[in-house]
Amino acid sequence: MTSTLNADSTISVFVTRSVGALATGLPDSITTAIVDLYEDGNLLFNIPYASFGNYTYNYHPVIGRSYKVTVSAPGFDESIEATTSIPAPPQVDTFSYALVPITNNQQWSSTALEGSVTINDPSGENYYMIQAVDNYTDTFANEEYPSVLYLTTDDPLIGNSQQYSASLLFTDFSFNGIAYTIRFNSESYWGAIGTNHLTYKVYSLSKESYLYLISLQNYYNNKDNPFSEPVQVYSNVSSQMGILGAVSKWEVQIF
Repeated sequence: MTSTLNADSTISVFVTRSVGALATGLPDSITTAIVDLYEDGNLLFNIPYASFGNYTYNYHPVIGRSYKVTVSAPGFDESIEATTSIPAPPQVDTFSYALVPITNNQQWSSTALEGSVTINDPSGENYYMIQAVDNYTDTFANEEYPSVLYLTTDDPLIGNSQQYSASLLFTDFSFNGIAYTIRFNSESYWGAIGTNHLTYKVYSLSKESYLYLISLQNYYNNKDNPFSEPVQVYSNVSSQMGILGAVSKWEVQIF
């Protein structure tokens, strides 16, 4: 079971068979599961099967409430479940950006994107992700193709994006309860303004989502290194692999 609940989106739960760590193929999806959603301990509804292993329902989770998803299926002895809560959106005080031309002895040129965001962090444990999404519009096919740009930062409290994740993942451990400004750069940007649209997103993550994304990032960074210790990907699903997480976001389209 894999799902990330978002107050801005409808419910979607992906259900497959579990596979071993050495498996090379994709897991088989389960189309006959019974998927139930609970809100603050009360059963809301059964989530029907849609397609390709996804169970969907036109319902938006509510910020601040707790959700549990249970899954059972014919032919399986155990049911599985997981719980998470929808975090409040990040409190973004200020955001700024600049387009910076880059040249290399006139051999080539591109544009870098420099940005900063000030988060007014509430007290308590909070988890964040910053993401830059470039949406290219193919005017001939009338299709939009999003891609996530790699972000870097010189801030030692934040840390850079990694091989698997292009986003910045961090906690408020070092700035709990105060306003804090994060400065970051996007990779060289080749998009054409007018055809491309760039959106910056700041997410508040549930603890489960943060631990899952960090462990998944570390897993992919270390999996081909024979000298590194194996990394266990975090799961909050009972007795199985998977994740039920939650996010809320603030976003701005800069062009």
